Amino acid sequence: MSCKDANGESVIVQYKRYTSQKVSSPEIQKFIGMMITEYKAKKGIYITTTDFTKPARELAIKHGIELWNGAKIAKLLIEQRKKMQREKSFKPSNLSS
Repeated sequence: MSCKDANGESVIVQYKRYTSQKVSSPEIQKFIGMMITEYKAKKGIYITTTDFTKPARELAIKHGIELWNGAKIAKLLIEQRKKMQREKSFKPSNLSS
């Protein structure tokens, strides 16, 4: 998927839904190649429901690819839920005059 960040720069996002298999270095290599040659993007995010192998992590770091594993996804969802609950509980009608 291709999208734009807050600065208008292209960001390429790849998502893999695995049950046990970790994302390996060759998968990250393919992603980097696609990101650069097909989309001419400088930023990428690789998301998986599982995790990444050590070589995959090292390669991603070397190329500035942001990695989101299952644990990070869960953490982000929990943070977002808390934020939504705070916003919902703070309404102007809750303020006393």
